[in-house]
Amino acid sequence: MTALLLALSKRNFIELRRYAFDTTFQFGGIFFLFMLVFWGARGLGGSDIRDGDALPAIVVGFIVLTVVLGSYGTMANWMMMEATLGTLEQIAMSPFGLLMVLVAEYVASLGAQFAVTAIMLVAAELFTGQWLHLDALTLIPLVALLLVQMLGLSVAVGGVALVFKRVVSLTNLLQFGFLAMVSLPVEQYPWVRVMPIGLANHLIRESTVHGTGLLDLERTDLAQLVVIAFAYLAAGIAVFLRMEHLARDRGAIGVH
Repeated sequence: MTALLLALSKRNFIELRRYAFDTTFQFGGIFFLFMLVFWGARGLGGSDIRDGDALPAIVVGFIVLTVVLGSYGTMANWMMMEATLGTLEQIAMSPFGLLMVLVAEYVASLGAQFAVTAIMLVAAELFTGQWLHLDALTLIPLVALLLVQMLGLSVAVGGVALVFKRVVSLTNLLQFGFLAMVSLPVEQYPWVRVMPIGLANHLIRESTVHGTGLLDLERTDLAQLVVIAFAYLAAGIAVFLRMEHLARDRGAIGVH
């Protein structure tokens, strides 16, 4: 398993370097849209927006969205590419099994994603002048639980790709949903708490904007986040296993 993780990590960094031009413009476009939103909010929002927590919250939401889209997009694109090319057959027959390779690909991609996210964070703080409170002891577990949720969703989408091959419309629709979950405050919309990203984004914002430490966060919020994260992971694995079984029945990825 270690050899698999190292091989996938090496491949991801090679692809990131080889296609640096496309990667730069991809994330550059996202950053440009973020700056338009930020400048628009600062220019049109008045003193209440400029002097309150809205502007740093926009920066936090942008960084969370970068992490989410990076982790989810890598997995979804990889699965769709392998399914379209017909190479899932070989992956499914590997000694690790298709699900383990999928999870390993997700974990291996985190190194490159964190490097990109760190660059985006520094650039966002420099260009906006909004310096966030970064407490590693608080952020690491919160981001880890966020990534657990995204792993569950990514695995579920990967399972759907096994059967239907092309799921671009589904992945794009989910990305709009992610944007909504980052934008909607849980104080006004309590149902956002049980949706992917919503509660994790809220707690990350509490830490980075207000400087709230892990031990100072609401215990019920932390407990709920743990339950939500692993519930989405379990649901995603269940969907994947069901879709894998269906794909095998159809002869799409090998035999029983």
